Amino acid sequence: MDKAYERATQFELNSTGCSYCTVAGLHEILDIPDIIVKVATSSCGGQVIMVMGTCGGLIGGTMVLDYCFGRT
Repeated sequence: MDKAYERATQFELNSTGCSYCTVAGLHEILDIPDIIVKVATSSCGGQVIMVMGTCGGLIGGTMVLDYCFGRT
C-alpha cells in the first residue's frame, strides 16, 4: 500500500487528476489492465480536475475495487 501511495502521489504532482492518479498508482502493483487507467482519465472517472463534485480519489478507488471484486 505504501508503494501505491507513493506512485499515486507522484502522478498527482504531474497530472492533478485524482481518479487517474489513484488508478495509475494501483495499476502497476495489481497488474490492472491499461483500459481501466484510460477510463479513469475520462469524465467517467470523476469530475475531471474540477474542485467540486465527487472526489476523484474515491471514484478511482471504487473503480479498482469494482474491477477486482465487482460483477462478473
